[in-house]
Amino acid sequence: MTAEMRIRTRDAADLGSLRAMLRGLDQVRATPYTPPPPPGRLGAAPEYLAVLCGGSGAVTMALAVVRAWLQSKTTVIRIEVGDASFSVTGRNAETMLPEVRETLLALRAAEATAADDGTSPADPAGDHDDRH
Repeated sequence: MTAEMRIRTRDAADLGSLRAMLRGLDQVRATPYTPPPPPGRLGAAPEYLAVLCGGSGAVTMALAVVRAWLQSKTTVIRIEVGDASFSVTGRNAETMLPEVRETLLALRAAEATAADDGTSPADPAGDHDDRH
């Protein structure tokens, strides 16, 4: 079971340096996503970096690299995990990245449970409304 996060930056050029740092990690694959250009136009810069992590250890290692990368930058990134979205900076990485990790792991657990019982995963981030 893999966990995926999408990392967005204000400056798409920043994605290359983050991808380079993630490249050497075992069970982690970072791929830039660039939408197809409109007909007759040149390609655009990558929209986000899709990071696939093969296990909970890979999630921890990837987020440690993101933390180190952020602390060397003065940038803001947006990490999307399922329906949850986190705004992370070098200043708040210590508190935000553990939340991202817990959300990723909860999503993986929900997907595994759904695969076992044949249902669709519940909202793992707890962001649902129980009122009817």
